[in-house]
Amino acid sequence: MSARDATGSGPTGASSGAPTGFSYYLVTQAAWFLAFGLQMVLFPYLVRVVLQEDEIRFGLAQMALQLPTVLLILLGGYMADRVDTLRAVLVGCGLCALSFLALGVFVA
Repeated sequence: MSARDATGSGPTGASSGAPTGFSYYLVTQAAWFLAFGLQMVLFPYLVRVVLQEDEIRFGLAQMALQLPTVLLILLGGYMADRVDTLRAVLVGCGLCALSFLALGVFVA
């Protein structure tokens, strides 16, 4: 057994050059964490410094910020077990497009 066989860097190893899509995954994760980090820094600054709210209202504002996430995780888990994936994605994208359309109508 040679050193090359022991490391697994031959044609069957991970360095074979086959596209895996891992770079897209990393870019997506970096974008999500950047947006999440900015939200976690800017939201408390806006509530405490700009709006000058007290501690009770600050806590309520942070709770209200996290509440949709908790509810959508429960709904998403329920739907993932019972609904066809393609149908769920199409309905979700349609609702997203409708929300932007409604926002455009309200602005116009």
